[in-house]
Amino acid sequence: RSFSHENILKFTGYYAEKNYGTVCIFSPYMRNGNAQTYLAEKQATTEERFFLLRDALMGLDYLHNLSPPVVHGDLKAVCHTPGTLPKVTPSLLLSHFNGKALYQMNHHV
Repeated sequence: RSFSHENILKFTGYYAEKNYGTVCIFSPYMRNGNAQTYLAEKQATTEERFFLLRDALMGLDYLHNLSPPVVHGDLKAVCHTPGTLPKVTPSLLLSHFNGKALYQMNHHV
């Protein structure tokens, strides 16, 4: 099972270390960093903050309305500027799914 939504960061792969219970998830590098750092370093307007909040809510709505819904735990948000020309406000993508979500993506629970 894979996700297909504009506000969910695409995974490029994963590695599971069975002996230590470690799961590493690989995804594209986001040059704008996470949303918390982006908002702290940039002087984002109220309108820009609302756009990022809207993106997060759209991603959560997608996850919660899947059948079965995704167990996601502590999600992070990264800022993404598509293409080569920088946008004033990057879009927000949800990332950092925990191991349960990864398991559910690959196996029906």
